[in-house]
Amino acid sequence: MATAKEPFSLKDHLFNPETIGRLAQEFGAGIPSFDGTHFESKALAGFADRELLQRLEWIADCMER
Repeated sequence: MATAKEPFSLKDHLFNPETIGRLAQEFGAGIPSFDGTHFESKALAGFADRELLQRLEWIADCMER
């Protein structure tokens, strides 16, 4: 019996735990005082109800803090 595939989600493809983890590593490598763990947990916690562009804005907000 075939199962239904989940529809492709660009927001989930571009902004997910793996990509946010890579961003945290890159920011941390370039900015020694950057708290990558805090950024990662904060950014991912705010993804559930946000669409693609809202996630991008949210990531920027989390980086500023």
